Amino acid sequence: MTELMDTALVFVYNKLNASVILYRQYTDCEKCPLLPSIDVGPNSTRSVRLSTKWDNEFSIRNNETQNFEYFNFVKSLWDQGKYQIIVEQTSNGITYSFETLESGRNNIWPIIGAIAFYILAAILWIVGLNAYRRYKSDRTVSNASDAPLTSEEKPGTTSANLKKKKRLKSLDCFRGIDMLMMIFVNFGAGGYYYLDHAPWNGLHFADVIFPWFIFMMGTSMAMSLRSQVVTHKKKILDVFWKITFRSMKLIGIGLLLATRGREPISLFRDILPYWIEWIFMLAFGLIYAMLTFVWHYDKSGYCPPGYLGPGGLHMNMTRWNCTGGAAHYIDVKVFTNNHIYQHTTSSELYNPDGIYHVVISHDPEGLLGCCTSIILTFLGLQVGKILVAYQQPVQRMARWMVWGLVLGGIAATLHFTKWEPINKNLWSFSFIGCTGGMGFIAITLLYYVIDVKNWWKNGQPFHFAGMNSILLYVGSAMTLSLIPWTFYINSSSHLPHLALNLWTATLWLTIAIVLARKKIFWTL
Repeated sequence: MTELMDTALVFVYNKLNASVILYRQYTDCEKCPLLPSIDVGPNSTRSVRLSTKWDNEFSIRNNETQNFEYFNFVKSLWDQGKYQIIVEQTSNGITYSFETLESGRNNIWPIIGAIAFYILAAILWIVGLNAYRRYKSDRTVSNASDAPLTSEEKPGTTSANLKKKKRLKSLDCFRGIDMLMMIFVNFGAGGYYYLDHAPWNGLHFADVIFPWFIFMMGTSMAMSLRSQVVTHKKKILDVFWKITFRSMKLIGIGLLLATRGREPISLFRDILPYWIEWIFMLAFGLIYAMLTFVWHYDKSGYCPPGYLGPGGLHMNMTRWNCTGGAAHYIDVKVFTNNHIYQHTTSSELYNPDGIYHVVISHDPEGLLGCCTSIILTFLGLQVGKILVAYQQPVQRMARWMVWGLVLGGIAATLHFTKWEPINKNLWSFSFIGCTGGMGFIAITLLYYVIDVKNWWKNGQPFHFAGMNSILLYVGSAMTLSLIPWTFYINSSSHLPHLALNLWTATLWLTIAIVLARKKIFWTL
């Protein structure tokens, strides 16, 4: 039953005395030709099951001369709906009618129900937490009034004992939200296609998760490096070896899971002291641009420089095996096709069922994308630099918002002018601009609500997940098929899948809360 999710049944009732053929295509398939679907004999009916993820363009044509089109129309189909196209001869010539036999279901209601449930849970959490704090406060006051006033404190010890490493609570909260989003998506995202990765161009819910993690990694680097070099007076070489060792541990985890001060006066003190790093970032950007838009990697000329499409049916099937352009070509040459990700997100749109003799394999985290992902990390580093360089919250938030709006504006310009659309598969400039800008704006809002105003104390409960993100990442990857984190569901409805995936994310959040209460943290 799961394979029937997001599909509808379309009947074609042909009342003519001649055969007709149904051509169809998803409207989101950019510059794709209409494809033959079913032929229907005279005075007969046939059916075809189609995806409801995108609008469908239909064309009814004469079966003998298929270039002769009777009519063409676009329809939106609902999940599990049943529809009928009636083709008949009338006094006005050959006409069609489109009827809804069963209306199908609106899959947005489970999401609305889930949001309402978690809002109610949040309200109960806040009310319960405040009640518990009042109870503890009353007991503390009562005990203090009964205690003898004979205890003494040694001068100078209180502040030293209570002094703790100050954390950016909003960053912990942001990291926790991102980690729970990752768990939710990795376990299925309720089967909703718009909560998964975009087929090619565009931005879906899942597309921001990894970029935000990279963005926050850059922010953490700025704070950590300052702590080690300035506060703890560590040598640069010691810091370098610590970074190298930590990187090796992260790579090891990845392989394991894959196989199973004083303020200067300058207004730009968060940028100018790092001009060498900016030169390196410009170099990475130039390398990406030259290889993507200028390099003639295909000597035959079939795949031109600057091609950013998904291949397959794209551009009327004139770029069949050019998927990903230069980025894909580099990965194939370096890693060979056997080590390239084979389940490309664009396949359902641009190579349905693999029947059009098109090879579509593309790694969305390829070698060329490392150039722009490094730039995105550097943008995250800029958050930390601003945090270190400026002490006033208004100064910090103003600069973060400017960065966010400028990056968002650049991304929107590149995308909507179609110079370089937002594309997670290619890690395009517009993609890192969009996700980086969203990261700046998100950290600004969370910082104001959590760290400045303290309206959302510590960002609870998400900061618990953020403080143990490595454990949640590894644990969720190792329990993808284990009870009680997941159960087998065979249903064409989104509701049970959504409930299960939310249960998994909630369970891991509960585990993070319990571990934090017990002061158990896994760090590298």
